[in-house]
Amino acid sequence: MKWIMLHHLNLDRLKEEIEEMIQTNIPKWPKLQKRQKIRAPTSQTKLLMSSKIFLICRQWEKLINLRCPAS
Repeated sequence: MKWIMLHHLNLDRLKEEIEEMIQTNIPKWPKLQKRQKIRAPTSQTKLLMSSKIFLICRQWEKLINLRCPAS
């Protein structure tokens, strides 16, 4: 039953939610805290994170498609 629900999951929305979580948590990251002032994440960091999120979403997509093949 859970897998049927997952099949209807909006992956784009999931990606947005993960990105929001990352945006709010970036200052807490130890790597970025080494600098004395907490700066807004650089575009490079954002790019790196969105590519990681994209890979996570692709894995979810594959998993969902494995469990619920598109008819």
